[in-house]
Amino acid sequence: MLYRFGELTLDLGAGRLEGPQGEIALRPQTFRLLALLVEEAPRVVSQDELLDRVWGTEHLSSNSVRQAVSELRAALGDTAERPRYIATVHRRGYRFVAEVEDGADDQDPMATEGVPAPAARSPATEPSPAATTPSNGRARGRRRPHPLWLAVVVLLVAGAALVIWWRSRGAAPAAHEARLSLAVLPFANLGLDEDEAWIGGAVAEVLRFELATAGRLRLVSGETVARMGQELGLPRQPDYGRDTLAAVGTNLGVEWVVAGAYLPATGGEAGELLLQAQVQRTADGAVIAWAQERCTEEDLSPGATRLARSLQASLGVSGSAVDPAGLWMPDAETLRLYSEALEMLRREESEPARSLLEQALARSPDNPLIHDALSRAYASLGFDARAREESRAALDDAVDLPRALRLAIEARQLALDGRPDDAVARWQALWQFYPDDAENGLQLAKAQRSAGRFREALETLAAVRESIPDAVGDPRISRLEAGLLADLGDFEASRDRALESIAEAAERGAPLLAVDGHLTHAWALGRLGDIPGALAALDRAEALTVQMKSSLGQAMTLGDRAQLLQRTGRLDEAEQLYRRVLDLLRGRGTRKAEATTLNNFASLLLSRNDPRGAISALERSVELKREIGDTRGLVTSLTNLANLHRSLGEVDAAARYLEESVDQARQLGLPDELAASLRSLAYLRLREERYEIARSLFAEALEASASDEAKADSLYGLATVAKKTGDTGIALAHFRKAAESYRRLELPESLAQALYNSADLERLAGRNDEARSGFAEVLDLAKGLDSDLLAAYGHYGLGQVAEAAADLATARREYRLALDLFGPLGQTTEGTACQTALERLGGA
Repeated sequence: MLYRFGELTLDLGAGRLEGPQGEIALRPQTFRLLALLVEEAPRVVSQDELLDRVWGTEHLSSNSVRQAVSELRAALGDTAERPRYIATVHRRGYRFVAEVEDGADDQDPMATEGVPAPAARSPATEPSPAATTPSNGRARGRRRPHPLWLAVVVLLVAGAALVIWWRSRGAAPAAHEARLSLAVLPFANLGLDEDEAWIGGAVAEVLRFELATAGRLRLVSGETVARMGQELGLPRQPDYGRDTLAAVGTNLGVEWVVAGAYLPATGGEAGELLLQAQVQRTADGAVIAWAQERCTEEDLSPGATRLARSLQASLGVSGSAVDPAGLWMPDAETLRLYSEALEMLRREESEPARSLLEQALARSPDNPLIHDALSRAYASLGFDARAREESRAALDDAVDLPRALRLAIEARQLALDGRPDDAVARWQALWQFYPDDAENGLQLAKAQRSAGRFREALETLAAVRESIPDAVGDPRISRLEAGLLADLGDFEASRDRALESIAEAAERGAPLLAVDGHLTHAWALGRLGDIPGALAALDRAEALTVQMKSSLGQAMTLGDRAQLLQRTGRLDEAEQLYRRVLDLLRGRGTRKAEATTLNNFASLLLSRNDPRGAISALERSVELKREIGDTRGLVTSLTNLANLHRSLGEVDAAARYLEESVDQARQLGLPDELAASLRSLAYLRLREERYEIARSLFAEALEASASDEAKADSLYGLATVAKKTGDTGIALAHFRKAAESYRRLELPESLAQALYNSADLERLAGRNDEARSGFAEVLDLAKGLDSDLLAAYGHYGLGQVAEAAADLATARREYRLALDLFGPLGQTTEGTACQTALERLGGA
């Protein structure tokens, strides 16, 4: 999507902002901020909403928005005083004020791929006004599927879990050709030992692999089949009755299923197996194809391949005659490790799955399917760096993969690499390649959402409904639409769409899908101020997760409840829930989710005046982030941890954490994070009266700073050192310059602190008029901020100026006002100074 305003063009698809002189470079977060403001124009977007939708849930500084707005204004040549593009709406947020023109994309990024486009949508399928325009002013930001679980990666699917690992042997269907849908169920064990139970899943994977090869059938993913089996309590059987098949068909939305069994063969060689399979119609239970094959366990892969091809012949969807056995899983042991790992991943058992996949990779190191599955296991556990490595390896080894599977692997790799718009392009191409598969449309919409392209995602879902009849009544679509409407700030529409998804899940007998609907419903109700309703929705979600024995789902639900209770001040209940969530996550091994929860828990403990507890939580978060390689998150946690230790006077611990934070930020090339760590370390040295070291660190922070706010904070630090060392001229110049920046950036609290110090230096230099003006402005800012502490300092400064001017009545009044404020705040040193002044002036 292109947007034009003034002489500038914003290209969301390419991630570029261009002006008359070419591209204008922006940091990713600053670009997302601009995109959000432009898309929401002319609506006022609150600071909280910007934090949620641009930065996510793990943000600790409320200055992040103001810093990014300042950077954005500088890049656009804009000012807060006379805004051409971004206006500040006092106490409400920001609004994009320039006239915005929508423009069609100049090019289709996949136009050279030669793939058919999805069926065109009629006007009736465009999103409703409620889907594109927020209807109320209570919006507060983007709702990610579950904000506590940024690290919990849902296993992505691309049609079939085990699909082709060699060149495509069947032509893609025409753009409007609707393929028959089919689900392959795990095979039943009839007569073999329990340690041979893995064979049933392995045969199903091979069949799914082969039946997808011809491209003539639409295969339901193994993940979706596993979810259905859990919801329906489906046993493994060689065939199913009519009622069971009807329930399976309703749950999955499929027309056919493949069921089968494996058993000891009679009349053959010792150890020989008999594989039997049949295709049944879900509508009436009729058997429409049947096949059987003999093989040994070591010959399982080619035996299952022959079984699949017999079924293909019976169904009239035959693929190539080339035998792929040994190319994708070279031996039975590799197949066992891989298929067992996939089943574990589908049961949310990522830690043991990772171990099996690592063993499988040792046996078949160039196998892209194993690399891809291992990447997903690492991602679900929070090992983002390892997940990226395995995803890149999968793509490197995917040269001979068919186009559809290669695109899916590439899309996952791009998402892990932090290139969401490129991931969107790959999912878009995949959906164009197979436009009858709702799964591809859903993945595209999810990728668009991750890229912040919410309206495009809604349009994609509308197109899925229009072009795929089976998608009508799919609760996954309604649930995703509800989340997107919340992203756009329309919580009333989000609430209603979430209720639709819950009803659709009940209609399909899919309680695990209903959980997602209840969570989204709770989020919308909470944003609309209906806290009792939100808590009731979370109760329903938790009951379903307990019923389905989903510990990870239960952790998600409890985490959402803890955040809601924390936001509404019910801190005791929130603390108990956080502890339960942490216990559940430790049992699952989901390290990134645990680290994020610990960060939120530390925030709660700080609000309860428990710095020791907060330190303990942050120390564990740091430990986990080191383990999973989350270096960016590590820098933030180290700095926060150091600042806590510094507030408790524990200088050595604070210094140790800050020095590590500085090293990590340097290595990652994070300028503002580096500047923040350097400033914290400088203040630590300033506290020790090591002034030259402090000055050097503040100067380095100023040099490293990328944003105007970071530069102003570094100048403020340099001014503080100069004031301490008696360099009043330098101190005053730095304080004034910092104050100018804070005023421009609309940071009133920081502005008040810089003005107070400037006024104090003016007073010491005998310039009483300048000092009086500065202290008076501090007092005005304090009133706007409702800050008794700043007001107390303002009155104290005015008292000092009045005393110096021999205006004793005014001095006594100002000192009394300051004393009345300092006392309840526990500022004993300042209170004593006021009391002493009053005694000196005879006003005690």
